[in-house]
Amino acid sequence: MISARVRVAGIWGDACILDISTRGLLIQAAESPPRGTYLDIRRGQHAIVARVVWAEDRRFGVCTQDTLAVDAIIRQPDASTLQQAESAAAQPAADRRHSPRGTEVRHEASRILSRTIEFSVVALFAGSLAVVAYSTVSQALWRPLAQLSSTMGAN
Repeated sequence: MISARVRVAGIWGDACILDISTRGLLIQAAESPPRGTYLDIRRGQHAIVARVVWAEDRRFGVCTQDTLAVDAIIRQPDASTLQQAESAAAQPAADRRHSPRGTEVRHEASRILSRTIEFSVVALFAGSLAVVAYSTVSQALWRPLAQLSSTMGAN
């Protein structure tokens, strides 16, 4: 059991993380939020955005927005959890919404990589096409010139 703070609808409360994986958590709290609710989970320096996927009694399962560093969250000291949560709550939501998130950064990197690969494939295709065109044109011009040369040389 790992203690944490959970904010649902702008209200912070205590919770225990009962199970943790790289993409989700099993949490127990005084009340379980309804399915589909988005919430903030704070554990020391770790801020986790998640959506409730199931809820039953005081327990509920959440799916996280980003992958979790499981070992780092487990080893985080408990002393600063409350202070971190309260300072994060004081930060305006608009500031957090406009800061680049991990998924946005990964999406941009993937987009750039795919554009680079696409450019490389098109350049390779164009180079191959140029070599084939050169070969075809040189063969087409070489035969008549060779015949003309042999004809003129025979006279």
